[in-house]
Amino acid sequence: MTTIIVWCLILRLLQIIDPGHGGKDPGCIGKNGTREKDVVLSVGRKLKNKLDAAGFKTYMTRTNDTYLKLANRAEFAERRKGDLFISLHANANPSRTVKGFSIYTLSEKASDEEAKKLAESENAADKIGVDGFTEFEKEIRAALSSLQQHAVAEMSEEYANGCARAFRSSKVEAQPGPSVRHAPFAVLRSTVPGALIELGHLSNTSEERLLKNPEHQAKLVAAIVRSIKNYNFDV
Repeated sequence: MTTIIVWCLILRLLQIIDPGHGGKDPGCIGKNGTREKDVVLSVGRKLKNKLDAAGFKTYMTRTNDTYLKLANRAEFAERRKGDLFISLHANANPSRTVKGFSIYTLSEKASDEEAKKLAESENAADKIGVDGFTEFEKEIRAALSSLQQHAVAEMSEEYANGCARAFRSSKVEAQPGPSVRHAPFAVLRSTVPGALIELGHLSNTSEERLLKNPEHQAKLVAAIVRSIKNYNFDV
């Protein structure tokens, strides 16, 4: 009976997978020509298959080489009433020796200069605001919006930390410095808890090869699936 109840709860949980970039926006391009938009779409498809098999209901913001504006991605999660939003990316750094994953959550103020620059490079330095609560007076709307943002931020932080632990336990190398950072990414600007995952650095030639490798992609996917299974959705 317990197994049946848990399975039913999982089926109610809706995951939004957002492969970054696409179409006319290739994202980062590695030294050997690997395009970020292709890597994250491949990982996104694998992730959807694994989550579907685990009993989650999943949607992808794009399933092919399509360009989407950042606001449209966030709105997609809102329309679907997602329980968790995962935006997949691959990083680049002026220093080609830098490699490793990092995970970002939404914040009005970036946690460090590198996070700020990354958000700006994604054209995501946007003022945080949450629509809704239109039936209330302006002052009450502001208070409710603030409370909602705080709750979403806490849930996003919880997921991001759990995802970082899952990557580390899978022996996925982390970028130097904090694994979880914060910046004003427009794609995360919604009422749906979520995180932007930089899977690695295409600017590093050895990691560029890894990110193209199907086995490594499967390793990344397995870690993300585990982090989602371990996340407290408060169901």
